[in-house]
Amino acid sequence: MTPDRLEEARTSDRVGGTTVLLTLVMAWSMLPLFTVAALAPRLGPELGTGPAALGVAVGAGFAVAAALSPVAGRLTDRWGPRRCTVGLLVLAAVGLGLLATARDLVTLCLALALSGLPQAFANPATNKTILRSVPADRRGGVTGWKQSGVQLGALVAGVPLSLVAAWSGWRVAVVVAAAVAVLLAVWALFALAADAPGGGVRGAGAEPLPRGPVGRLAVFSLFLGVGVSSMNAHVGLFAADELGLAPVAAGLAVAVLGVSGVLGRVLWAARAGHGGAFRLLAPLAGGSVLGPALLVTAVWVPVLVYPAAVAVGGLAVAANAVSMIAVMTAAPGPRAGRATALVSAGFFAGFAVGPGVLGALAETAGYTYAWGWPALALLAAGATAAPWLRREARS
Repeated sequence: MTPDRLEEARTSDRVGGTTVLLTLVMAWSMLPLFTVAALAPRLGPELGTGPAALGVAVGAGFAVAAALSPVAGRLTDRWGPRRCTVGLLVLAAVGLGLLATARDLVTLCLALALSGLPQAFANPATNKTILRSVPADRRGGVTGWKQSGVQLGALVAGVPLSLVAAWSGWRVAVVVAAAVAVLLAVWALFALAADAPGGGVRGAGAEPLPRGPVGRLAVFSLFLGVGVSSMNAHVGLFAADELGLAPVAAGLAVAVLGVSGVLGRVLWAARAGHGGAFRLLAPLAGGSVLGPALLVTAVWVPVLVYPAAVAVGGLAVAANAVSMIAVMTAAPGPRAGRATALVSAGFFAGFAVGPGVLGALAETAGYTYAWGWPALALLAAGATAAPWLRREARS
């Protein structure tokens, strides 16, 4: 093998390992949300949480993530991505450990609020790692895979953790997830390139951000977050309580959303990586309205809960991955952490609001009417991104 081919093989192996690690980092940064959603039929009766209480608990974590995302972005630019990646995994382990000890709604809210910290650091740290360690021509694919890690978390919660909960109880399942987070922290410590002595990029905070595209992406992500989180947090409970599905079958709906989200993020991000990320956002968000529309009819045809999950996962969830490519295009280099954090703050703010409002609507008017909430949010996301679609059409 020639030296050039050998170096190419080493680069490919390094990028492959980084991709797997970052995918798992994203999965575990969001795992508490999906764990509560998938295991709601089991932990809900024990902790006394109905749809509204569940929405408040899930919203607590995302409120923390939204509030701290700008700070997390600045700290990632200052401290470097490896330190922040290891730290967020340790925090995820602590949050999951607290969740395993929850005895009431207050403890559940505290556990999910603590879990907002790793969520705040996840996108800035992983995006900075990609910009630093992955060749430019492979960043689209790697970003798609690592963003699919969020939905991999849904898959993990919906299938293996649901099965462990069925065999040994939901607390044991959460403890297993916490232990894996510790192992991932050790892997990140040894696998990622060391940060610069004293931190990351000095002076990064002084360079202004391109407010136009980053601001619009943040608003788009706010509406997208409302739509996606409302589905993520309630589809399992809806499937069990309203459609009469068994707990494992209800958890499978969350898992289907996860699988379709993984595939959608990988495929759409790979396409966006070759240019045109901005023009994909409006069609993806607008098309995903099919998901809540199908859930309305699932009351009469319960099996439609699964294609509804596919629509939201393959389109709305994928739009979040495409938005990460868009923000790295708009603000590369030393500003990437802060720009990513602002867009993530919008997404997390949507996650903080979405489940609670949908839960309140479900308890007062029923899920049939409540699904209009994520449908309106996804339509608003598509409208926010529509100017980029028109601009591309004119060019």
